Amino acid sequence: MDTSSLFFQTQARNLRIEKLPDGSMAIYDLRSKSVHSLNRSAAALWEACARGATAPQLAKSLGTSATDEEVPVWIDQMRGLDLIVAKAAMPETVPQPGRRSMLTALGAAVPVILTLTAAEQRAYAQGAGSGQRLPPP
Repeated sequence: MDTSSLFFQTQARNLRIEKLPDGSMAIYDLRSKSVHSLNRSAAALWEACARGATAPQLAKSLGTSATDEEVPVWIDQMRGLDLIVAKAAMPETVPQPGRRSMLTALGAAVPVILTLTAAEQRAYAQGAGSGQRLPPP
């Protein structure tokens, strides 16, 4: 992994952010009309990018729950969702975590991001019988 790249949050003017009491957050992307639900660890990773951070600094922000194999995967996931951007290019191949390290991490604070498009949100709300229509994007 390139340890010299700096990772930054994407421009806030395209995002609506709601921090939740449990440390998680919901991020609504105005461009893609998707909602990203970040658990506490993913939110910590994203917030660590506020002023720019290297991969080792991001791993440190997660504490002991992160391994050298997992952090590049989480960074790549956030970059793929356009939640963070890199100042310098990341390597094309991102090492995938091994099965053992993933099973070990299940008991730890693992960053998790759930993304729903506007259509998926409406379908879920209708299926749940909420009876309320979502506001137009």
